[in-house]
Amino acid sequence: MKRNVLLAITVAAFLTAGCATKGFVRRNVDPVNAKVDGVTELTNQQGQTIDQLGKDLEQTESELSSTRERVGTVETRVGEVDAKAESANRDVSQLRTELAQKIANLDEYTVASEAIVYFDFDSDQIKPEGTAELDRLVSGNGWKRYFVAIEGFTDPVGPPAYNLQLSRRRAESVVQYLVKQHNIPIFRIHVIGLGEHKLVDDGATREARAKSRRVEVAVFTTDASLSASRDND
Repeated sequence: MKRNVLLAITVAAFLTAGCATKGFVRRNVDPVNAKVDGVTELTNQQGQTIDQLGKDLEQTESELSSTRERVGTVETRVGEVDAKAESANRDVSQLRTELAQKIANLDEYTVASEAIVYFDFDSDQIKPEGTAELDRLVSGNGWKRYFVAIEGFTDPVGPPAYNLQLSRRRAESVVQYLVKQHNIPIFRIHVIGLGEHKLVDDGATREARAKSRRVEVAVFTTDASLSASRDND
């Protein structure tokens, strides 16, 4: 009997201790586990955030590298543009020097020979007397440094635009004759059509208008002897 009672007491104590342990676990251990789980989850989230930050940093570094390359390319192009601008400035400076020299040289040129070629009304064909005048102009030329100035004109009859074209055609006819028949280099010829400007005679008669239908040709040279011989003619 006593043995049974003792056994019962022991079982009861064990059961009581078990219940107490479970209660202790619920009161103390479970909250700690919950906190640990929360910390673990937070750590995982932070790890993911760090991973994402790492990826963002890599992308930023890649973009920065690309930006540096583009900046380098722009700097290179800017350098090329500066070099071209410097070269252009040198070219402009050289052209200005050459132009100033040519302008200065113009003062050295004098007229060595002149001719006037007349044309029929509304015509750009050179008449026989015109070709004879051009032949006289270049006969026995020994020019070394020279240029030929050719100016075409018309009378005042007709539209100004048409007259301007006609004056150019007349001047071109003279150019072609000098180049073909006398081998005058084309680069030595300066030609312009001036239409009905610079009329020789403002009169309205047929004779007055005929004087203005012309091409004036002048040979300019730096050969002082040729200029002097012309002055003595």
